[in-house]
Amino acid sequence: MKKRLFFILFLIILLGGVLVYSFPNLLKVQNLGVDLTGGFEIKYDLEPLNGSEITSETVELTASILRKRVDALGVVEPEIVVLNGSQIRVTLPGVENEEDAREKLSQPLNLSFRNIEDDLLMTSDVLDENGASFSRDENGNAVVALSIKDNELFYEVTDAISKSDDPYIVIWTAFEEGVDSYETEYDTCGTDLNDNCI
Repeated sequence: MKKRLFFILFLIILLGGVLVYSFPNLLKVQNLGVDLTGGFEIKYDLEPLNGSEITSETVELTASILRKRVDALGVVEPEIVVLNGSQIRVTLPGVENEEDAREKLSQPLNLSFRNIEDDLLMTSDVLDENGASFSRDENGNAVVALSIKDNELFYEVTDAISKSDDPYIVIWTAFEEGVDSYETEYDTCGTDLNDNCI
């Protein structure tokens, strides 16, 4: 009797091992697409403005901003993929309120210059149209180039800041009062590129 029980148990273990080895996907949880879980996809086509060119840095920055906005929606396992160098596909599985999600993702950027206490120093009005560009240096650090329209205001603000105890200007791409702050974001703002502050 014991031999028979042992033999049956051995066969079950052997069969289980063969199944797992032959069909490894049996034990994996499959990620279902938006067609099965609900949700939707958006494809963004990036187009240059006024003769400016779309660079890989521009696409990277746009994708990172979209990623932060998707994270704020609380989407589980979203997918943000760059296609053909100038398109970004955002897949949002499980999102039920498509209109609300689209509105939050498509809010325009609002560039602002603030001190480390988050006080507004200047807005994008100080710049030429499309007067800010983003890139990275050879060490991967963020580099922002500005084309100034209002030189007088820019000089006044930067001169005053340079003489203060904390001579720093934080550039925000989408500052939200009560949510964003240089103080709370310092680890990423101070040492690396954050999706929102530079």
